[in-house]
Amino acid sequence: MTCSIPPLVMGGAGFSYQLHQEPETLPVRDIVLRAFELGVRTIDTSPYYEPSEQLLGAALAHPEVRGKYAREEFTLMTKVGRITEHKFDYSPAWVRQSVARSLERFQTTYLDVVFCHDVEFVTPEEAVAAVAVLFELQQAGVIRRVGISGHNMKTLARVATLARHRHGRPLDVIQTWAQLTLQNTLAEQWGFELFRAAGIHTVFCSSPLAVGLLRNGGIPVGRTGDWHPAPPGLRAAVQQAAQWVEESKARDETLASVALRYAVSKAMQNRRDGFMVTTITGTSTISDLEENVKARL
Repeated sequence: MTCSIPPLVMGGAGFSYQLHQEPETLPVRDIVLRAFELGVRTIDTSPYYEPSEQLLGAALAHPEVRGKYAREEFTLMTKVGRITEHKFDYSPAWVRQSVARSLERFQTTYLDVVFCHDVEFVTPEEAVAAVAVLFELQQAGVIRRVGISGHNMKTLARVATLARHRHGRPLDVIQTWAQLTLQNTLAEQWGFELFRAAGIHTVFCSSPLAVGLLRNGGIPVGRTGDWHPAPPGLRAAVQQAAQWVEESKARDETLASVALRYAVSKAMQNRRDGFMVTTITGTSTISDLEENVKARL
């Protein structure tokens, strides 16, 4: 999967209760259509981002979308293992059930990528056992690529290395969030080197705005409440910076646009022969989507 990796992926967390009070009211089908028109044809989501899979699945199955775009013209990435904020199930039976449910929700016979979601919350042994199940499903043609996701890059590298040793082959992909942003560049400083050492050739960096931290107006609070780990001091500093950017009026900029453009450019700069980095960013409006697309130019 080191070829044809797009510079921008549409994240499905924007259609979740974590980030929105009523995601069912969002124009998901219109957003998907506009994204595809603009060339953003890779979608990343998770069952944990309830009800993102259901909303995206319904949008993709609609005749207006299905009539224009064949399944082979877009890429679907989802996850297994994380159920709620505090509930995880990495058992082989649940991994298979979760994948089967995602296939049903998306009305497809295969998923392009499946990640074990937030591996730092389970033991390495549990994560590696779940990876084994995904490898089996990959052999069966149900999954194209297998990966793991999370925030803690040392844990991600440790699990990737253990999986490689245990199964005799590296993972296809890794996803880490909020580690290549205007506020945090640890992925560039040492994370990518750890991933390369574990045999990883493709890295998806999600949450370029640190899950809504790097914008004016504060962190988005959905139906599940304010779960964001940023302390009050950091939130206040970011809000001050956001106001400064907008008041400067030097350019038609916001902190969010600066932060996204920075993250996308950093991802592109860290691409090497045989090592690809790309950016996943969520959206919940067409205007946000169009602003996101501008950042990749």
